[in-house]
Amino acid sequence: MRVRGRGTLLFTTGAATVLSVPAISSVAVPLAALRKYALDLNAELADQGIYAAHVCIGRVIEPGTEGDPDRLAEACFELYQQRDRAERLLAFPER
Repeated sequence: MRVRGRGTLLFTTGAATVLSVPAISSVAVPLAALRKYALDLNAELADQGIYAAHVCIGRVIEPGTEGDPDRLAEACFELYQQRDRAERLLAFPER
């Protein structure tokens, strides 16, 4: 990517990455580190034409629901095209 001067890295995790979910905290810790890594990569590589972003999905992925895979794919593709932010939360319940 550096040689070409362009590229995209999208990292995907689940809700426990940004919300407290005690039952799965052992999984959430490394996912939070992955989130930080993606954000740091974007900060470090953006001026070289390389885009990195973190996508956090807040629901079960299931057709016909808020977590519909086609809907999520469209949101990820939009993020890839716009390259305007390093993180997007998708299909999160109202808080």
